[in-house]
Amino acid sequence: MAEELTLNDSSRPDSGGDGAAPVTGSVVVDMGPVTAFDIARWSAALGLALDPSRDGMAVPAAFLPALACAACEQGGLLPRLFGADGEGVAPPQVVRIRTHLSDEIAVGRPVRVSLAAGPVEDYEKSAVGAGRAVRIAAGISGDGGASSSIVELTILQRNAGPAPAGRTRWPQPLVANDNRFWWDGVDRGVLLIQRCKECGTLRHPPGPSCPACGSLSWDTVTASGRGTVHSFTINHSRLGDLPSPYVVGLIALDEGVRIVSNIVGIDPADVRIGMEVEVRFRPANSLERAMPLFVPAGGDGILPACLRTGTGLEPVDIELPAARIAGAAVASNNLSPLHRDPAAARAAGYAATVLDLASAAAFAHDYLRRHDPGRIETFEVAAGRPVLADTVLTIRGSRSGAHDFAITASTPLGGGFDAQFSIRDSETSK
Repeated sequence: MAEELTLNDSSRPDSGGDGAAPVTGSVVVDMGPVTAFDIARWSAALGLALDPSRDGMAVPAAFLPALACAACEQGGLLPRLFGADGEGVAPPQVVRIRTHLSDEIAVGRPVRVSLAAGPVEDYEKSAVGAGRAVRIAAGISGDGGASSSIVELTILQRNAGPAPAGRTRWPQPLVANDNRFWWDGVDRGVLLIQRCKECGTLRHPPGPSCPACGSLSWDTVTASGRGTVHSFTINHSRLGDLPSPYVVGLIALDEGVRIVSNIVGIDPADVRIGMEVEVRFRPANSLERAMPLFVPAGGDGILPACLRTGTGLEPVDIELPAARIAGAAVASNNLSPLHRDPAAARAAGYAATVLDLASAAAFAHDYLRRHDPGRIETFEVAAGRPVLADTVLTIRGSRSGAHDFAITASTPLGGGFDAQFSIRDSETSK
């Protein structure tokens, strides 16, 4: 049965090709039945909101990558592909998951997983580092029949050395009585300009007294958020999740005051004095306040990750203490020490244990089900920079079509992943 599986060449992260890639290793693993207890244990470890009345009869789609990982472990496929000598490399980890579903697999029925592996190739374009990668197609079937779904895993054995660092924390403002109203307004998505009650002079930055008449009485007006670039500088050091180089601009608001902020959504070389801009707000998270940024007025420029929040779906925050990451990895049959052993993670160049991608897929799947309970047809999850333990993962999503969703997940320090889901027989999108 393994010989019937094919590896789609486009599943190579560094390849845009189509067609079938050569198979260099295969194995068939009989997993036994997936029980309701297995699903409940997995759901509890990840903190998912499964509906027993709906999900009790079929194996959840997001559980299938865990079955594929377990089959790789039980079938001993990775040592055969990568070799037993781990000197100079980090433990293998999944960096991309593609899942194509057909018929559902019933809970309590025996499951067979047929694995077909492509060649191990040098790989330089991973967000989690360079090394050697292999693609594995796992055909998962119930009762030993025809494949009910195919899970394609891209597994990377990263070269030894420091892992790619997440971004640094954005510099946080010093909030005092004189400027608290300003930052509270930013948190609500508005720019509040201080106005003297005596002479009507607008002032920014905020202060205790009017520079024109000295009055201590003031109120605020809400700015339109539009203005022009009065001056700017291009910086090549790193700041938060802004790509380097980035632009710091002095923006002349239409109301007559000036504000210092970043100009994003445009190539720094294209910024010009006098160009029209308008405000956008980087959302707050558990470690950082919201921040006003400016983009070219009236344009649809490509925004940096800090502003690509998705539309239409409410964000969800997930706390990820080290114990939850370890428990989720074990429940998802991912026994790599990167996810459960802090010492092993540090030896591989990470500052802490790392969220495994099968668990990440489950988080994204659970988030999607809150907005559309239709049956999943395909989904893909790709790792970005590592999601480390003891942080908060914020998941956001948008509906990119009647039955298609794009989901992004990020942490305050730059870790995250992207996912795409296709729904069929949707109960909310017909």
